[in-house]
Amino acid sequence: MNDINNIDLNLLKSLQALLLECHVGRAAKRMHVTQSAMSHTLARLRDAFEDPLFVRTSKGLSPTPRAQQLGRQLEPLMADLTRLFDTPRFDPGNIRCRYRILSHDFIVQAYLAPQLNRIQRQAPEIQFELDTLGPEANDKLDQDQADLIIGAGLDARERFMQQRLVQEPIDCVLAANHPALEQWQLESLLAYPHITVGLLAEHNDPVSQASGGQARRRVAMITHNLQTQLPLLVDSSLIAFLPRSLATIGERQYGLSSRPSPVPLAPLTIRALWHQRRQHDHGHRWIRQQLFEGFNEATEC
Repeated sequence: MNDINNIDLNLLKSLQALLLECHVGRAAKRMHVTQSAMSHTLARLRDAFEDPLFVRTSKGLSPTPRAQQLGRQLEPLMADLTRLFDTPRFDPGNIRCRYRILSHDFIVQAYLAPQLNRIQRQAPEIQFELDTLGPEANDKLDQDQADLIIGAGLDARERFMQQRLVQEPIDCVLAANHPALEQWQLESLLAYPHITVGLLAEHNDPVSQASGGQARRRVAMITHNLQTQLPLLVDSSLIAFLPRSLATIGERQYGLSSRPSPVPLAPLTIRALWHQRRQHDHGHRWIRQQLFEGFNEATEC
C-alpha cells in the first residue's frame, strides 16, 4: 500500500484521462503531453496502485476491475478538487461577520455614516463596531482586534496596507458673532482663547507649524474629540481650527462661522490602514471599497 504523501496527485488527472479515452495516444493528447510521457505515467500509476489497471485489446485499453473501482471514486473526488480551486461567486448579501472600525468622530459623521447605512441595506448580516481611534490602534490591528483604521496622523507598520483617502483643509471655526471676524488676521485670532484636542501635541499644532513655531495659542479648553468642540464654540469667544468637513457641520448644525485660516495651514491627510492578512479577503475588500467610495463622493460634492 502506497502512502499518499509519496503519490503525485497530478497522476489522478492522467488516470481520469486514460479511463475516459481507453487509449494511451488519445489520453496523451487530452493531457497535452507526448505518448511516451503518458506511457511513463501509466507505469507509475500501476506501481502506485499495485495493479495493471489496463490491459491491451484490439481496440486499445480495457480497464481492470480495480481501475473501474478507482474511476467511480475518482469522478466525485476530481469534482471536489476542481471546486476547491474555483473562485466562489461573491454576494454581499451572504457576508456574515463583525467588522470593527477605529476612527475619529468627525470622520464617522462626515464620511462613514452614509456608507455604513448603504452597506447594511446590501449586506444586513454585517455587524459594525465603531470605536474611537486611540494610541493602541496599531496594536489592535496587529492582534486582529480591529479590521480597519481610518484617521489622520497614522503611522503604518510594515505589515499594514494603506490608502490615502482625502486631504482635508483646516479652517478656523468660531461663533457667528465673534469679534475676530471683523479683523481677519493671525494676531487677532491669537488674542482670543482657543480650544484644542487632547491628542494634539504642541509640535504638531498646525498654527504653530504655519508660523514657524512663533505663534502660540492660549488654550482655554481641551477636548478628547473634535466633535465636542462645536457646541462649545456657540456664543463664546473660543476659537478652533478644525477639518473643513467638521467646520461645515458646525455651520449647518450650530450656526457657527468658518473661514480659511489667515495663514496657510497644511491639510489633514486622512488614510486607511488594514492588515495584510485581510488584503485578499473578498468580504473585507468589498466593505473597504464601499467605505472608501464615501470619501470620493464627499469630495465631489
